[in-house]
Amino acid sequence: MTKDSDSQANLVNHLWHNILREYFLVRDGFGLEIRPRVTKNDDVTIQHVKALRSDILTTRLVLALDERVFESEPPASAWSSAVSHLTDCIKLARTAASLESGAAEAERIFGVATVGQYSRFYVLEPGDDVLSYYPAVGGKVLEFEADESQIVELLLSIKAAALFA
Repeated sequence: MTKDSDSQANLVNHLWHNILREYFLVRDGFGLEIRPRVTKNDDVTIQHVKALRSDILTTRLVLALDERVFESEPPASAWSSAVSHLTDCIKLARTAASLESGAAEAERIFGVATVGQYSRFYVLEPGDDVLSYYPAVGGKVLEFEADESQIVELLLSIKAAALFA
C-alpha cells in the first residue's frame, strides 16, 4: 500500500469504529472490541459489537474490515477474502457464546463485510455454517456516502434485533 492508501484505509477503519460507537452505546448494554490484524500483511481488521445478556457479553455483530481502498466496487477476490474472515470470526464468536452460556445453539449473529468504502450485510442463523445475505438488502453492495441512510436503517434494525432477540 502507498502512504496515501494507508491514510485512506485508516480513515475507513476509524469511520466504521465511530459509526459503531454511535449506534451501539454502552448505556444500552453494548461494548465494542477491536481485534488487530493478525499479520503485518493482513488487510483485515475485525470489530465485534457485544451485548450484555444474562450477565454474559456475547457477540451480536462482527465487522470484517478490509482496509484496501478501491476507486470502484472491489473485485470478487477482495469480497471473498473479507467474507471468509467474517465467517471465521462469526463462527468463533458463536462457539464462544455457546460455551459461555451452556446453550446448545447460539442466537443469530450479524455481520458486515467491508472492503474500503463498500459494505455487504450478512447474518449467521443458529445451526447454519454459511452466512446468508441480510434479508433487508440481499447481496446489494452499499457505499458509505451514496447509501448512508440505508446503512443507518440496517444498523438500527440490527441493534433492535440484538436487544430484543
